[in-house]
Order: sequence, then C-alpha cells, then structure tokens
Amino acid sequence: RRRTCGGLMAPSLAAAEIEDPGSTSSPTASLLPGVSAVAVGRSKCLVVALASATLSGAVVGFMMHRPSARDICLTRSCVRAAAVLMDSIDASAPPCDDFYAHACGKWATAHPLPASSSSYSTFAVLSERNDAALRSMLERPETEDRGSPTGMARAYYAACMDIETIEQLGARPLFPLLADVSWAPASEGWAASDWEELSARLGRLQRRGTMPLFYWWAMADEGNSTANAVHVGQSGLGLPSPEYYKKSPRDDPYLRAYTSYLDRLLALAAADGALPPATADSARHPVRRAALVRAALAFETELAAAFVPKAELRDPKAYYEPVPSLRDLQRLTDGRQGPRLFRWETFANAYYAGGSLAGTGIPEGGDAEGSGIPEGGSAPPDGVLEGVSARLPSPLVLSGSVYLSRVFTSVVVRTNVSTVLAYLQLQVLQEYARHLSDGYVQATFEMNKVLSGALDLPERWKRCVARTDADLGYATGRIFVDELFSSASRAAALHMIGGIKAAFKASLPVLGWLDSPGARIAARKVDALYDMIGYPDWIADDGRLLAYYAGLNPGRNGSYLDWLWAATALEVDENIRDLDRPVDRLRWGMTAPTVNAYYSPPTNLIAFPAGILQPPFWHGEEALSALNYGGVGSVIGHELTHGFDDQGSRYDEHGNLAPWWSPEVESRFEARTACLREQYGAMTNTEGEHIDANLTMGENIADNGGIRSSHAAWVAAGGEMADGGQRLPGLAEYSPEQLFFLSYAQVWCAIVRPSEAHKHILSDPHAPHRARVNAVAQNTPAFARAFSCPADAPMNPLDKCQVWA
Repeated sequence: RRRTCGGLMAPSLAAAEIEDPGSTSSPTASLLPGVSAVAVGRSKCLVVALASATLSGAVVGFMMHRPSARDICLTRSCVRAAAVLMDSIDASAPPCDDFYAHACGKWATAHPLPASSSSYSTFAVLSERNDAALRSMLERPETEDRGSPTGMARAYYAACMDIETIEQLGARPLFPLLADVSWAPASEGWAASDWEELSARLGRLQRRGTMPLFYWWAMADEGNSTANAVHVGQSGLGLPSPEYYKKSPRDDPYLRAYTSYLDRLLALAAADGALPPATADSARHPVRRAALVRAALAFETELAAAFVPKAELRDPKAYYEPVPSLRDLQRLTDGRQGPRLFRWETFANAYYAGGSLAGTGIPEGGDAEGSGIPEGGSAPPDGVLEGVSARLPSPLVLSGSVYLSRVFTSVVVRTNVSTVLAYLQLQVLQEYARHLSDGYVQATFEMNKVLSGALDLPERWKRCVARTDADLGYATGRIFVDELFSSASRAAALHMIGGIKAAFKASLPVLGWLDSPGARIAARKVDALYDMIGYPDWIADDGRLLAYYAGLNPGRNGSYLDWLWAATALEVDENIRDLDRPVDRLRWGMTAPTVNAYYSPPTNLIAFPAGILQPPFWHGEEALSALNYGGVGSVIGHELTHGFDDQGSRYDEHGNLAPWWSPEVESRFEARTACLREQYGAMTNTEGEHIDANLTMGENIADNGGIRSSHAAWVAAGGEMADGGQRLPGLAEYSPEQLFFLSYAQVWCAIVRPSEAHKHILSDPHAPHRARVNAVAQNTPAFARAFSCPADAPMNPLDKCQVWA
C-alpha cells in the first residue's frame, strides 16, 4: 500500500473524522497527503538537481540567504514538507501585509473544493485520506468472528452499506419511537395527565438518544471533579443556532428551506406508514400537513427565543448552576404557575428504567412500553418526590437555568399539546433521516445544501466510515493503531509536550500582569496537567475491548438502524453507570483516528489522537524541527493554553471551578482579553460578517498563547541551529524560523462556501481561518523579526495583544 515518488515512499495514512467528514478525494489522493501531482513532480526534480532558486522565480525582499547544497535537508520528510508548502505559498503576496495570503494563497488552487463539501481545509485533506485508509480496512474480507470488536466494526460498516435493506425498510422501524410520542390529549390545553405523559415519554425518548427541549447527561461535576453529576441544559433546535429563527419564513431562505424539509419528512413518513394515526391523517393532506409544519416551526421559534446565547454560556455563572436535587429543579420549572408542570420525577424514572443506577429501586423493564410508569398513572402529590430522586447524586448541574425555567412556564404551557407532539415527532425524524432510505437522505441533503452550500451528497462509503468510527470508535481505533501508528510518534510527541510545558511555565514570572502567587499556582496546574497521546492503552487488550462491547446487541441479522440503536444504547448505559462511579480521568473524548485534539477542564488533561500525529502537523523526526514545532507544536501549545483561557482559567489544578487568583489579577486578565476582543471583533469572514469575539474568546486566547509557547520551546531546543541550520529544497530562501510560522499557517489553509461561512460566524467558537493566522502573526513579535516586517506594517502593529506566554 506504499507508493513511491522519485524513489521516496509516502507513508500510509489512517482514518479520521474531523471538520468535513463528507469531503471527497481529489484525483491525486493516492499521492502524498495534501500534495498535488504538480508539487510532487516539482519536489522530485528538486531532489535530483538540489535546486535552490527562489520559489516560483519570485524575488522576495525578506529572503536573503542562499545556502549551499549541503545545507538542504533531503530526507523523505523534508522533501514531502517542501512539496506541501510549495502547493500553498503565494510568494507574490508580501508576508508582512497578509500572512495568510502569503502562506495559503495558492492552497485553494491546488485543492479544489469538492462538490460534496461545504469547506475544505488542511484538516479535511488529511481526514479524507485517513477515511480512505480505514475504508480499506473495514472492507477487507472478514477474518475475525463477528463477535470480536473489529468484526463488529466491519459488520456495522457493512450494515450501513446495505442500501437494499435500508431502502426496503424506509422509516417503518421508527414507528415505535414516533408512536411513543403520541397520545390523545385530555384537551388542547395542558391537563395534569398530559404533563405526566410528556415527562414519561421524553424520558424514554432521551434514553434512545434523541434530546428535544433539553439534554440530560452525566459528566464530571465542575465543583467536585472526582464525581459525576447529571447535567441539564438547552437543546432541541433543528437549525444550527437560534439566530436562524429571527426572521419570517416568508423572507428568509433558511427558514423557507427548513419549512420545506419538515413538510417533506412528514410526507415521506406518512407514505411509509411510520407515523402514528393522529399525525398520519394530517400528513397525508398537503394543506393540513403545511398547517402542522407551520405550528411546529412556530413552537420551535419560541424555543429558540428562550435559548441563552452561546457566548453567555462561556461564563461559569451561566453554565454551572448546581441545585441539590430534582425537587429544586421542579420548583424552577414550575415557576409561578401553581400546579406542577413537567414532572422531573416521572422523567427520571422513565429514563433510568432498566438502567444500572445503584439503589434506585427502578424496575428492570417496567411496563410493556418500558417506562416503569403504569399506563395512565398520575403524578405524586404536590411536594412529594419519590423513587429515583433521592438516589440521584447531588447536585444536579444546570446550564442556562433561565432557559429551563422558560421552556415549560412560557413556551410549552402556551402551546397546544398536538403541536408539541408534532414537534417531538419531527425531532425524531430529523434525528434519523440521514440514516434512512434515499428519499429521507436526499431531503436532508437539500436542507444542508442551503445551510452549508455543498453541491453534492458525499459518497455512501464516506458517510459509513464516519458513522462506524463515531459509534464504534474503540474498535476502529484498534484497527488504526495496529496498522498505522508507531510508538515512536507517541514518544516524540511526549518529548515535545514536555518542552512546551517548560516554556509556558518559564513565561509565567515575566508576564507582567500575573502576580507571584498566581504564577506559582499556574505552574502547579501545568505540572498536574495529564497528557494522553495516540489512543487509550487498554484497547490493545483483547479481553478488555471485548468486555466493553459485550453489551452491544444489534440482533442476529441486525439492520443498520439496529446497529445504530445498539451503539446508542451502549453509550447511554455507560453514561448511566457513570453515576455509580468516580470520574474516569483517562477516558478519551475522541477516537484514535480523529484529526483533532482537546483540553478537558474538569480533568485537567490534554489529548492528541493518533490521527493528528501525521503530516502536515507532525512530519516525523527526520524533518526539520521548525516544521514540527510550528505544526503539531502549536496545536499542543493551543490545548495547553486552553487550561488558562477565559473558561479554563476558572478551574484549579484538580479540575474544580475555584478562584485561584486575586481580584486585581483577574481585572488585569480581563484587560488583556479585552485587547483580543477588540482585535478579533474588527475582523470579518469572507462574506464581510464580523467575528463574535466573545464567542471565539477561548480559541483566540489558545491560538495566541499556543504559538508563543511552541516557538519558545523550539528556541530552547536549538531553534535556527536545531538541525544544523538546514533548509528545505526549493524553499531555501526561507529560514528555519520562517518555516516555523509557515508550518503554523498551513494548518489553517482552507476554502469555505458562503453559507458555511455564515453558519460558522453564528455558531462556531473558532475564528475564521484567515483570522487565526493573521491575528496570531500580528500579536507575535518573533514573527515580525523573522520576516523583517517594518514597524506598523499590517502584520506588525505597534500595539500587540498578549495574554499568556
């Protein structure tokens, strides 16, 4: 499976799902990762001729050095890196005017935006090649027993690819789910029995993984990070963010498309016989169906208006609101209405029916519908809560309690029961539409086309690879690391992490705004930071992996939906069991093949899946160190700095929300972040829409601190002379330090469709790609020195923002 170019072998790559899992491979996908055929051919010639001419024949003023042939790095990794960079750099764009244009100006030409993608980036290029590699593994003839974890992954993938069975079934398997959120209301208002029905049926629905109105999930308690607690917060919109609901469906293309989408889902489900009778009667008649959709959309619009904005939920006062028990949550959601509205006790009993919450006394199975609530049962008397409530761990953690109080007292109670039921059934249909027969898949694609601008549906195998990795990630991770990940990569990453931690700590005493006690506590937090590299070790143990999947039961001849439900049940059951045990600090939040990384505040850890430890992030030990520190090093620094951003800085070394600096220091921190708020808030995306610098604050802090820490670590490791001062073939005019910044910028090369850019600006906590490059360059003195930028050049402003490092 290795391919050669000019005698140099391109490494095999593995599968991942990131940013754009639906992007399609270019005709050169079998070549080097992220490299066009032109660049490969160019680098092949460079190896033979040891060329050192200026890039593309252009003479760039900041490039002065002309090294001899012995100063050129000719390892496979260096030649590959040079080819990748040459695909991207536009030497005609002065780096001191617009560094993104210089570093990524030709990237889009070399990487045409696939019709099936809403955006295409360096992440997506690596991910799609990884997807292709995982596909080949999943499609191999089965040599393992289907009961083995890797056999299960291949069986799941095969079921997803079984289009014939999927077409035959249509939406009929959804009938029990849809019927369970349907009942004959006592009246169009809300009687006590209607609240009881809603509470029980929502409990069962959430147990199946669909979360309308709110989410209910066990996670680490940020006030006591060793214990798990149930978290409850806002959920249940079909569009990406509440901002999409602010106009009239008559005037807004997104709401018009969404209205058509909901109408089409109902029509398809009615034709399949998947709807309960009351809804089916309306869904079969276009006029009545349209009225049902309008009513459901009006209800959803009211929900959106009740949502707490994402930027506000970055404040711990909004996202961490512990209450002692269900009784307190009940008081909140009853408001001043007097009689009890939504019955949390009933919901919890239905949700945990058949679960393993220790000591609840909940029946294993309950009635025929699995709720544990007798049919037609009534609520406990006011002020009395029984069963599970006394045994749920305390506290319950609310996120956005303002929403939770509004959703029942101001939205649901004022809406007809039949409309709420239509909304719930549409939530189920939207949850599963992309997994059903072609009519539903096409309807979903037409909706996504409006939201993202993608012109075509991703190939079936890509969707199935992504789904298999998402649902059986430990099994796909085992396949990945067995074949495509080396222990040397893990060891090298750990060494780099150690250097970047040391650089971050060394910067603390000289920051200027952080006092000595705060610097000492911050250093302790860095020392306590745990590193996870590549994959969880336990998945290499056949017995432990088999034990984890022992509860996965899709049935003897399980369909794709059977596998999907079995995987969801396994995940939810694991989450329920978490309430009986302490926080597993070492549990991974991403699968091994993923091209991404993360920091977890409650566990104070950073994780780097195997999928990202590949070019162009990690070029290998044979490459120039500047490339590795600028690439994956900046990612490491980014995740470390998240421990000290506007949210992470609220957590102590143990992962608890606890103040650890003085009010004076906090005030100075806020002043530093205000500089970033002003800088990023003045920037726009490709459509001229301004960045919400409050929403992106955490990522902005991490980007800027990450590059500074990584650069300082690279300098400490030898900097310009770390590799004997060697340079890249064909790019000899770039010093190692300039290559460091080019390697960083290349991580963010991308092309984005207008609709996707709009969605990103409304809902994504990351700044647009160009801003992530240029703002960091503007704030980094080492960049200005490396490229000899004149004072007050666009990339070298006199006033620079600095928070950390």
